[in-house]
Amino acid sequence: MLKVRVLTGWNRTVSIWAVTALLFLAGCASVQLIAPYDATIDQRVTNLQTSADTFLQKIISKGGSSPSDYPSHVEFYNSTLVSIMTLQTRVNAISDNKETSNQIQILQKQFLSLQEKDQKDGLNTPVAQNTLNALNGTFQAILTLEIAKKSLNTSAAPTTK
Repeated sequence: MLKVRVLTGWNRTVSIWAVTALLFLAGCASVQLIAPYDATIDQRVTNLQTSADTFLQKIISKGGSSPSDYPSHVEFYNSTLVSIMTLQTRVNAISDNKETSNQIQILQKQFLSLQEKDQKDGLNTPVAQNTLNALNGTFQAILTLEIAKKSLNTSAAPTTK
């Protein structure tokens, strides 16, 4: 036979306070659903954007490029792709950073596509301009996410006087 024990008096008061304290502490616990802000990611993405913008603006200002210009662009592509792979490694090393990781993968695909077009056909002015706009959209998405993380970290930080 199952006996039910009813708490009375002091035991009941202690039990109620213990449950209340646990609920209060559980409510104070913070749950992190996204990675924290990383200044290194922010800076590296900004550096990549500056490099890409400079490269594409030069091509646009020259009226485009031809496949014969590609050999002079190889160093840009190599250094950019190495930077993206290094950035991807850093992003993946931080837990809860899937959103940023996905954006870096998109960025890498965009650069590989740009390199392929450049090597095969060169980059005419409209292609270079459209690519610049697309890349800047991806850079903006990454930086917007990092800035949002930064503001979350700032607002969550305790203030001292």
